[in-house]
Amino acid sequence: MSDFWVKCCRENLCLVKTGLTIGYACESKYAEDTATIRRLCLDGKLGAAVWLWGKMAQKGVVSDVFTHNHIVNGLCKIGLLDKADLVVREMLEFGPRPNCATYNTLIKGYCAVNGVDRALYLFSTMTYAGILPNRVTCRILVHALCEKGLLMEAKRMLEEVLKDDDEKDIPDLVISTVFMDSYFKDGAIIQALNLWNQMLQNCTKVDVVAYNVLINGFCKSQQMNLAYGYACEMFKKGLLPDAFTYNIIIGALCKEGKISEACYTIGVMSNMGIMPDQITYQIVIRGFCFDGEIVRAKNLLWCMLSNLMVPKPLIWNLIMTCTGDIMILVMHFLQEIRCWILVFALMYLLIML
Repeated sequence: MSDFWVKCCRENLCLVKTGLTIGYACESKYAEDTATIRRLCLDGKLGAAVWLWGKMAQKGVVSDVFTHNHIVNGLCKIGLLDKADLVVREMLEFGPRPNCATYNTLIKGYCAVNGVDRALYLFSTMTYAGILPNRVTCRILVHALCEKGLLMEAKRMLEEVLKDDDEKDIPDLVISTVFMDSYFKDGAIIQALNLWNQMLQNCTKVDVVAYNVLINGFCKSQQMNLAYGYACEMFKKGLLPDAFTYNIIIGALCKEGKISEACYTIGVMSNMGIMPDQITYQIVIRGFCFDGEIVRAKNLLWCMLSNLMVPKPLIWNLIMTCTGDIMILVMHFLQEIRCWILVFALMYLLIML
């Protein structure tokens, strides 16, 4: 995407500020175009959205902050952070005034590309723009800081954001879950458990994600009994484990060499109506390969194919590395493809008849 549209929008925003407004006398036309821009952004058609946005500016019409936020979000998603930053700066100068959601979107975009320093700078400039950070801002930055292992900095920032919050004593589930995960990664199991108990004492309604973090922490620290215990507790509280929960347990079992138990867990997973995904198969196939169970690894590969699931390259690499015979694997794969082609051909003939 060229800089032409940025220059065009800047020039036309200047026209708006000086009062040279033309066109868009019909309010319904404005509503229609802004709705189209938002829909295009959500559909990933950012080029078309920016083109229409520029056309509106050429007619002296500035779209609302909600529409601008969609443009900023679209630019962040495709990694054009500089252009998104430019849009926000022009909003500050020409309008409409950005809101907290605008900054949250841009901050999240920088955190996603490891630009935490730039994200923190934006956070520090929010108050100068007359915009107060909210809990969403806090969640984004706390997660980014914890990912870098900066727990103390994350806590200080949390206190700074929530010092004027009337609900500062109410634990935030997302933030607490992020801190708990960081404690487990640092090996601070006691602190993680204390935080979990504090969440329960304050009647925080924990969800499946929080339990997944807890179970994963115990699996990583090789405390499988506790991991199983909290997995059972999920059922008691009416929370059904998801694919992530099962993958965590299956991965821990494979690391302990308990491949048969891992396979049994896959069966339980399927019976619960949760289909194994690519990660599930990858974990178990790797376990089979490391244990020299090549035949069982191949059988699991064919099971994926029979369920119309195309294995990712990593899974093929695992099998080929262990078998040492690429041609045999390729021949088996081609035979499997021929079988499916025959099945689809027969189905087509039956439909046509």
